[in-house]
Amino acid sequence: MNKLGLTAEERMIDYDRNGTRGVGELRHFDPIVGLLKIYDPINDSTVEFLYDHDNSQWKGTGEQSNWTCDWYYDDTELPVIKQEDKTTGVSTVSRL
Repeated sequence: MNKLGLTAEERMIDYDRNGTRGVGELRHFDPIVGLLKIYDPINDSTVEFLYDHDNSQWKGTGEQSNWTCDWYYDDTELPVIKQEDKTTGVSTVSRL
């Protein structure tokens, strides 16, 4: 078990590397920022994904921007969407 309470099997994540399947281990999940980091032991590399609310999908960053991942920890833990606070005009994050 890790801090997310996931077993070793649950930490294994499939992702698409431009049409090639990759498998990695979940190392970091931040639902506030919408960041997912996976360690790929075959390539000895860390892959970062940012959540795309428009497509409901994780998309790679930088040179890996065409890579995708369909992983969900829990529906309540999907990355949040910033909303404008009508009283102050500032974008905020609300879980309520």
